[in-house]
Amino acid sequence: MFRLIKLAKVNKSYIFLIFILNLIYSSIPILEVFVVGKFLNNIHESLYFFEFIGILIAHFFIRQILSYYNYKFNLHIEKQFSTFTMNFISEIPYFNYENEDFHREVYYVKDIVPKFKNYLNSIISLFSYFIRFLGYCFIVSTLIWYLGIIVFILFIPLVFVAIYSGNLEYESYLESEDFFRRANYFADVLIEKETALERASYKYNVFIDKKWKENNDKGIDIEKKTLFFSELYANIGIIIMMIILLVIFLVILIFGKNQISLGLSVSLFSSLLVFTDEISYKLSMNVKKFVDSKLFLNKFNEFITKDYKIDIESSKLINNVEKIEFKNVSFTYGNNYILKNCSFIMEKSNKYAIVGENGAGKTTLVKILLGLLDYEGSILINGVELREISKNCLSKHFGATFQDFVKYEMTVSENIGFENNKNIDEIIRKVGLNKKIDSFENGKNQFLGKLEEGISLSLGEWQKIALARLLIRNCDCLIFDEPTASLDPISEREIIENINHLITEDNIGIWITHRLGSCRSCDYILVLKDGKIVENDTFNNLLNFESYFKKLYTTQRSWYNE
Repeated sequence: MFRLIKLAKVNKSYIFLIFILNLIYSSIPILEVFVVGKFLNNIHESLYFFEFIGILIAHFFIRQILSYYNYKFNLHIEKQFSTFTMNFISEIPYFNYENEDFHREVYYVKDIVPKFKNYLNSIISLFSYFIRFLGYCFIVSTLIWYLGIIVFILFIPLVFVAIYSGNLEYESYLESEDFFRRANYFADVLIEKETALERASYKYNVFIDKKWKENNDKGIDIEKKTLFFSELYANIGIIIMMIILLVIFLVILIFGKNQISLGLSVSLFSSLLVFTDEISYKLSMNVKKFVDSKLFLNKFNEFITKDYKIDIESSKLINNVEKIEFKNVSFTYGNNYILKNCSFIMEKSNKYAIVGENGAGKTTLVKILLGLLDYEGSILINGVELREISKNCLSKHFGATFQDFVKYEMTVSENIGFENNKNIDEIIRKVGLNKKIDSFENGKNQFLGKLEEGISLSLGEWQKIALARLLIRNCDCLIFDEPTASLDPISEREIIENINHLITEDNIGIWITHRLGSCRSCDYILVLKDGKIVENDTFNNLLNFESYFKKLYTTQRSWYNE
């Protein structure tokens, strides 16, 4: 936890100040017992009246000051942890995202801010209850010395009840959260626009509604059961506190009735009743928050201290991509080979198609070339090993658009160029979006998506936005992963022709496609099968013999001839 506090970059004097303020604030109810007791015993004397008013004013102002510093403290924590988590995640190499365990672990980064706040606030609350309880023990000890010890011993069972209740609530929360998460998913299916067409077509509302109800009801049943036990333990806590009050009352009545005034008795017991009501419910709630947050923060701490193989920044640079050479390149996921001993050469001014069945390793090969995944073997860019080239340099010279492109809910210009608007109008025209964007009221400044009252685009139009995002970078090596998958035949042909014009003598063009007819415009075709390059030749040459490519091409062509 000290590591997390260090990450929060909180000044030690600031923590000390909050500690002192909480100590004072927690001690005021104890002082109030004496002040109110004196006031009740001497209600007609103005001195005690002003003491009474003074303690109320002090209570109010310290509470306001404490609220201000707590709010300021929480804002500081939110800023520091948000900055840290964003920087931490951005520095984790891409290949970690290929690991399913990493996706589950990254959850702990997402919710760190509220959990850390809950952790600190629960500690402060528990500290406050402890100080107040010690204060009440001190008061009764001043009346009868052994009474404070008796009260302290009787209070111990209440602590165990609160801890058990808090743990129970936390465990049930974890169990019910799984059901509520599924219920929320099915609720989204019932109301989201993206599922509206299939909802209307398949008429599955009743089925999905049943799935939602099943999960929602299970979550509620768990919460009801937990609520029953929480109330039970809260009532046990009240009974324990009532026993403590009864013991205090009887001991004072029998052994100390001449040692305590009527005013102090009324003040003490009324204050204890308020404390009893508060602690019987809030103690277990804060224990639950503490347990929940502590377990979460432990996992978060494990996450940020793991070795995620942070890339050591390479320093070598290249001016232009002239030649790419794969030498016996392999890639494994777990114990399975996705790519195995792949060797080929790509050179400037040529267009290459990489084809194969689903799962053959086409996209994996591209990710390796982009420096996103590590590999066995050697990849030379202009004779320089890819691992030794600066990641920023690779990003400058290699660009790709993927089939699973992102639909950023920003303006058109931000979607395409982020901060780069150079030649954006020309790029928009080349991908065939100029007429569509000209029809927008705000043109390139029109927001897309649901945010900011944005405009919806078709899937094909979004794919053109993704293509424009690649082209505006003006990279030497342009990689197109299924660039026309969501386009109609006319738009597909238009995009292919535009891309063919864009790939000049200064570029290397790489196509990943399952539409084998579009390979006709490529200079060479690399055929992947079971992670291996089984063929590497021109389109015409591959059709001149009984090649694997010819088999795929003939099968696909037969779909249209039948």
